[in-house]
Amino acid sequence: MINILYAGNQRMFKGLIMSLTCLASNTKEDLNVFIITGNFLKINSGYVAFNKKEIDFLEKIIKIYNPNNKITLLDMSCLEDELMNSTNKNTKFTPYTLLRLYIDDEVFSSIDNRLLYMDIDTMCFGDIKELYNFDLKGKTLGMVRDNVGRHWIHKNYCNAGMILFDVDKTIKNKDKIIKAREMIRTVKMFMPDQTAINRAFKDDIEFLPSKYNEQNKMEKDTLVRHYCGVLKFFPYMHIIKVKPWDDDIEKFHKQRKEHVMDKSIEITNEFVRQYKNNEEPHLIK
Repeated sequence: MINILYAGNQRMFKGLIMSLTCLASNTKEDLNVFIITGNFLKINSGYVAFNKKEIDFLEKIIKIYNPNNKITLLDMSCLEDELMNSTNKNTKFTPYTLLRLYIDDEVFSSIDNRLLYMDIDTMCFGDIKELYNFDLKGKTLGMVRDNVGRHWIHKNYCNAGMILFDVDKTIKNKDKIIKAREMIRTVKMFMPDQTAINRAFKDDIEFLPSKYNEQNKMEKDTLVRHYCGVLKFFPYMHIIKVKPWDDDIEKFHKQRKEHVMDKSIEITNEFVRQYKNNEEPHLIK
């Protein structure tokens, strides 16, 4: 069984349909998916947790590909006051990116072996087992260097959109998780969650090949494509933020210069239609 972790809220429902569909359709082994969420309305009125109806629908989708696949919802609304007191609460990064630093008690105690965290804007193009079983060579985390940060911040600065956890070592090194939380609470940082993880686990990260978190463009060997923001310098400095599940598909094609997601876009839009019409999720031939 492969343990997967996502974090987000209702605004990301369509994106999560897409990411889970890509993952489940390409992976043969059973998936044990955890989704952490929370109501953080004091921080932002739009920060509404995933609900049971949405999670049940998502689970039915991944069971289409393997009836043994399952999803567990973890509501961390109780952390709102703590997150409110963070020095980084007013950055452009949502509190949901921080929740993975609070998962040790909730998730690690219930599983063994490994846990693979994936941002909702990561899309799988092959069997995720290849990444899941990657040799971490005794390190606690497996991460890919950040496409921008490795040039501007530090050569080994990693992107936190995909993190492979060695569960036993993470539990053993809980002090590093606590250190990262404390940094986020007290130290103003650029990309707070990502920077805190990089600092706390500085010498305990195995650097993985870029194909496991390809942030710039699709390559022939890409296993996980991460549609994060991409910095461009021509014709002027700007950041491409468009996601494959956005309504403006032509904008996605124009800015990302990719069509590899077209089939997934079609499938996702159909699942969204089924959800809105209270239909059971099913594939259209």
